[in-house]
Amino acid sequence: KDASGIVHLTNRGDCSWYEYAVFILRTAGIDAEVVPISSGKLARPAPRPRYSVLSLERYRAITGKSPRPWEEAVREYLGSGE
Repeated sequence: KDASGIVHLTNRGDCSWYEYAVFILRTAGIDAEVVPISSGKLARPAPRPRYSVLSLERYRAITGKSPRPWEEAVREYLGSGE
């Protein structure tokens, strides 16, 4: 397809790091409390945007495909297959 440059590829959908952690623990059957914090409370060397999600549009335009949802990928990785 003669594609060049940066093409982001991740699973479809978005979530916060908090939502991601909660989903992983719940899917793995682990009962643990996850306490959300703001990014501002982390000691990061550079400021982070309030909302930052990779766009799949370029990947879709090049391939004509859309990746599966991230939840499905996590389930498969953890072996639950739900």
